[in-house]
Amino acid sequence: MKSHRIRSLKELISTAEFTTWHAKHNELNRSVLELEEKREELELALAIARFETEFIQGNADQTFLSAGDFEDESARSEAEYAAVENDSFQLLSDFEDKSRDEETARIDLHGLETQLEEKRGQTSELKAQATADEKQGSESSGISDEELKNLGGDIAGLARQVEAARARLSEEVKRREALWDEVEQTWVTAFRANMRRSEFSYQGRRVRARAERLFTKAEMVRRRVDDLSAQMAVVDEKLSSAKADNIRHLDHARKTFDCTVVDEFLFWPHSDDVQAALCVPLVDEQSHFNIQIKALKVYQIERDKGLDFIEPVSDEELGDEDPRLESFFNEGRPAA
Repeated sequence: MKSHRIRSLKELISTAEFTTWHAKHNELNRSVLELEEKREELELALAIARFETEFIQGNADQTFLSAGDFEDESARSEAEYAAVENDSFQLLSDFEDKSRDEETARIDLHGLETQLEEKRGQTSELKAQATADEKQGSESSGISDEELKNLGGDIAGLARQVEAARARLSEEVKRREALWDEVEQTWVTAFRANMRRSEFSYQGRRVRARAERLFTKAEMVRRRVDDLSAQMAVVDEKLSSAKADNIRHLDHARKTFDCTVVDEFLFWPHSDDVQAALCVPLVDEQSHFNIQIKALKVYQIERDKGLDFIEPVSDEELGDEDPRLESFFNEGRPAA
């Protein structure tokens, strides 16, 4: 690798060949940077799209399950409604039977009460006749004491039967009313079950429709993921090609200008100082170094420190390499 003095290096980077090479380098570098920026944008968009797809798909799955839950609730309510309806038919039948039993008990009671009233009326008439006969001094009345006693026993027996019939009627009324309460309760239960069935069915349809919309949206985003992935593959291919072109171009500089090239700097040994080296940055850099550097300017560095400490080269240093001064000091001042 050729060593340089500051002047010779400045002359080298001023040549048309180097200027042309650097212009091409800038073009390739811009292409790489643009492709890297484009790739970052695509990578971000792709990451967002993938997250969005996963999020929407998960939401769609959960919504679909919720729709199933509503449909299950609707089915359970429908089954409950059907069961209660069947029960209500049986209860209505039992209620009608119990109503007939009540009517029979009422008729029986009415018959017994009628008999009792008739017996009481008959007894009262006989007693009144006996009293009248006694007042008239009649020795023989129409009824004996024994007969009156028997009538009293009949009346007492009928009274007991009436009380028993009334108790039976009261029980039948209570049973009929209790059955009617059950019938009404089954109607309320059936009404509630049917309303739950209808609303759960509606909610199931609504939530299922939302799940289908989410599935459709997830599929659209998934297609966007595929499109972004395809775009990234194209950009990756272009970026790989651009980086390869840039590497080849840097390698061309290494061979043509006999220097060391890493990426953004060209390095040469310093002809006058074995501990130093000269470098030429290919880009401007305002930060990250001990000084601000400009592209295509010559800088001096120490070999052991490298770019950790960069020294600017003053224009005065060029005077030390002026051949006229060198001739002056080597050959002496001309005679007067």
